[in-house]
Amino acid sequence: MHGTYKDLSTLSSFISEEPLLTPIPSQLPPRITLPGKPLSAIDTEEHQHEDDDDEKDQYEPHNDYESGSVVIETFIISSEIKNIDDFLTGPVQHNMQNAAYLKLIPKMTDTICTLNGRSIKIEGSPDDVRKAYQKFAVIQKTFIGMSKKTSIPCLHFHNPKTFRLYFCNLPRYRYHAFVQHRYEKSKSPADYHVILPVFLDKTTNEYINPPKDLIMGNSEQHTSSKPDDLDKTMRPVQDAMKQIAISQKPSQQPYQSSSHSSTVRDLPESSGRFQPPSWGLDRNFTTAYNTGGLEYFTSKRLVNAFTPTPPPPLPTASKLPMLKDFPLLPTGPRVPPQQPADYKPLLRIGSEPKPRRVLRIVNQKAASSSTPSASPLGQLDRVRIYNYHNIKTTLTKGLESVRGFKGELKLYAKIGKVLWNVGFPKEVTTKIWEYDEIIDIVMKEYNTTSNFTNMTTKDERIINLFASPEIIRDAHFASKTAIYEFHCLARNSPSLPYKPTVIHMNQGVIDVRKVVLSEQTVAEVDWVSLDRRYDFKLALTAKQLARCDVKPYTTFIKWISVCPITRQMSFENVPNFLKVDHVIFKQTTRYTYVLPFIIDIIRVEKVPLVPVANSRKINAFPGSGEAWYDFEIHNTINQAPFKSNMGLEIGSEASWTVQDILQSNNTEDTITNYVKNMITLIERIENAIKKMPQ
Repeated sequence: MHGTYKDLSTLSSFISEEPLLTPIPSQLPPRITLPGKPLSAIDTEEHQHEDDDDEKDQYEPHNDYESGSVVIETFIISSEIKNIDDFLTGPVQHNMQNAAYLKLIPKMTDTICTLNGRSIKIEGSPDDVRKAYQKFAVIQKTFIGMSKKTSIPCLHFHNPKTFRLYFCNLPRYRYHAFVQHRYEKSKSPADYHVILPVFLDKTTNEYINPPKDLIMGNSEQHTSSKPDDLDKTMRPVQDAMKQIAISQKPSQQPYQSSSHSSTVRDLPESSGRFQPPSWGLDRNFTTAYNTGGLEYFTSKRLVNAFTPTPPPPLPTASKLPMLKDFPLLPTGPRVPPQQPADYKPLLRIGSEPKPRRVLRIVNQKAASSSTPSASPLGQLDRVRIYNYHNIKTTLTKGLESVRGFKGELKLYAKIGKVLWNVGFPKEVTTKIWEYDEIIDIVMKEYNTTSNFTNMTTKDERIINLFASPEIIRDAHFASKTAIYEFHCLARNSPSLPYKPTVIHMNQGVIDVRKVVLSEQTVAEVDWVSLDRRYDFKLALTAKQLARCDVKPYTTFIKWISVCPITRQMSFENVPNFLKVDHVIFKQTTRYTYVLPFIIDIIRVEKVPLVPVANSRKINAFPGSGEAWYDFEIHNTINQAPFKSNMGLEIGSEASWTVQDILQSNNTEDTITNYVKNMITLIERIENAIKKMPQ
């Protein structure tokens, strides 16, 4: 058998027996070829493996790591992300194409990234895998944080009086003329509400007086102002009907007396609660005689008369201050209760059976307001702490989500009015609410949302008052600028869909200043100043920008002409690439205010557009369109760190932190500075409006 280890050993012993100094013959003997492995077989195999690896690297260039240096990490996509394709598709890059993260991140980190369902497999060296994983984590945090606006309301009253809150329909608000808003096509002022304060009546220790800014009808005012006169008029009729009631049959008296006593027992329990208000409700009034303690017949009472009185509720509910009643839905078919043979229907108010109820543990914040005596702080201090916590939580969440956003960020305050879109008006407008029940109950359970007006005012007198030294004291004029905003649909390729785009152009220079692909509000605080005509909001917005030096924007700007005397402008759409929908003309007057704040008073006008007959040109006439005004305040110190977001690369975060923006460790932090200055302006505006001639 040839080629075995025995043959090689025999040959090796034969060579070793020769003398060491044997002279080399001049003519070598013929080479003997033996079958089997050569002595350098091991080295040859090692070199062969290296050659194979070199050939393999030509097809898989990212696998050329040393043994033991390749790691595999799995990135799990959050369940909050519904559409994975949207998550893996980024904003427009310099080539005007949307970023494909599964292609760009592997090139940036020298890794292999593979999508497998809701997970991404990352393969490469430890450092590279760590970088790629971190980029996906930043992209995911930014995507989730900016997918939904974080909004929170805050309520403030200017003195320590104890108050509750009432939702008033906007047309019945006394100062609804000061509320200016551009409503959607399907909306009207009647679809919105404002919050009015209700104060404690010291004589009755109840909240029975309607808000002073609620417009009430004549019938409501007459009924609420003169109840004693009506009772005096109807007292003889009541006495006569009571005498008739005494002469009824004795068989009916035991049941009636028991029902009367049960009604009396319920009075202490109901008197401790605030009865649902009837102010401002749309009701159909029917003339009826006041029969005092006797009841008159109605169809509802006839139906309820044949329903027996249910057993009394469990007494344990009233012993637990942290529990409230909550209706229980039936879990199975209900069996009607059997009526006793001697049951007789009784026509009386309150005979309707109470629904089954279960005890629900409510939020401790809401429960604490029911026992104010247990807290050493007054309502004003508790509201201040509550508002500060909500503002800080909302802004912290918003700022964390935009650290990885590439674009323009802005944190600012704006004066306007907070409107409420009430989901269940019957349940919300018929009750008086605590300040900490607005978020936990009214918004979450009754689907109510807060909406800030999209303008400060339309009245030129009001905006002139805002700009007067009486309001913005110690303010100095800084600058005045004007820009055009072309709101259009644009694309850079006929194969791509149109996308909303806003092109900014300076008034004096025909050039593209900025191209905004999208703008969204990431976080918003709606501050309600109770008993005041104006509120304010604190908002964090993000704008996604695009290049200005690419088509079709450069082509569009060449087709614009402006008359320097009349300011009349004409332009043309770019066929198959850009269509102008409307044009906005903004004139901004800037004032330097208390350091570090600046005030912007902006006149916004929707410019009328008139197409030219038999031409592709469209004429625009600034100065003749619908106009409104905005009043904004900016913090110059906070705006400086946001500039670093303009040059972020994919999957990176800005160097600033939330602490740098909010400065929570300082006594005069960002939140306190904003709120204090805005409240001061709101109070000045209120006092100045009261002095204005009507």
